[in-house]
Amino acid sequence: MATSPLPDPDNAPGGEGMSDEELAQLLEGHEQRAVGYFDSEIAKEQAKAIEYYYGNVNDVPVLDGCSSAVDHTVAITVDNGLASVLKPFVSAEEVVAFDPVGEEDVEMAEQATEYVNHVIHKDNSGFLILHNWFKDALLSKIGIVKVWWEDKTRTEVVPQVVDAMGLLAAREAEGYLDEEDNGDGTFTVRLEQVIPDGREKICGVPPEEFLISPHARSIEFGECPYAAHKPSNFTRSDLVGLGFDRDIVDALPSMASDEMGEARRRARYADQEWYSSTREAIGSDKSAETIAVLDEFVLCDYVGDGIAEMRRVLRVGATILFNEKADDNAFAILCPVPMPHKVIGRSLA
Repeated sequence: MATSPLPDPDNAPGGEGMSDEELAQLLEGHEQRAVGYFDSEIAKEQAKAIEYYYGNVNDVPVLDGCSSAVDHTVAITVDNGLASVLKPFVSAEEVVAFDPVGEEDVEMAEQATEYVNHVIHKDNSGFLILHNWFKDALLSKIGIVKVWWEDKTRTEVVPQVVDAMGLLAAREAEGYLDEEDNGDGTFTVRLEQVIPDGREKICGVPPEEFLISPHARSIEFGECPYAAHKPSNFTRSDLVGLGFDRDIVDALPSMASDEMGEARRRARYADQEWYSSTREAIGSDKSAETIAVLDEFVLCDYVGDGIAEMRRVLRVGATILFNEKADDNAFAILCPVPMPHKVIGRSLA
């Protein structure tokens, strides 16, 4: 049964909105029909491209008396193309530049340019993000990055020395913990303060972890009914760390072995044999078990007013962990050879 620990204020009482069960069924249907699902044709083509990149040309017939075919043409072509595409971004001082429309926009454009480049190169690993984004696209038809706000707000206990009047005010303050008389007419008060902090987080998404509706014509809002990220390295510990109830998290099923060993993942990690075992095999530490969490963005009429809206949902199977209205999905994509009216075109490989 689906369980949501976070009540949704958008679903007004007395409305005809979706139940958690109905939402979970809708999302499961989107998942299984999505482009990039583990047994889809595109998934098989992506797996073959990765195998060819590593020189594993297993589908070429072996002639009598000859060794198996090994051909690194795909790797050479992709890497040469990557160097050409990547160079302008990593050799320039600015990855992104904003041009002012009028004279009144000059200062704002300069600030935006400085801020975005700081986010890419200081708050995130800009070179690796661009490298992996472009290489995924050249090799696997599509490169994906995911962007979100990482909240790093923290609570600190701050001691303050105050006089008698300040002590009265401190006692009424939110976060007051205790006090100590210093014996000289002053008092040391301990206050718990919330320190707001956070950053824009950018990371690459492996193509085998990305799902998108076959009806999508682009990733833009309104043209993409469904897009999702299904990470292969998300554990029970990660979910508890996000604030979800431990009892709910412990009851979730771990990721199935066939999902851990799908074709693209086998091709990517064949030299490590990583795909052959799940996190459960490491030991008895249940917190390290991998969970098949889906971070999904779907257009649907959740509140029952007849108008589809974007929802962001964290789901494991039929269990809804989180559900809120979203302004847009969290993804940006690249395709090296776009095809009209399709999100995934062709690759250089």
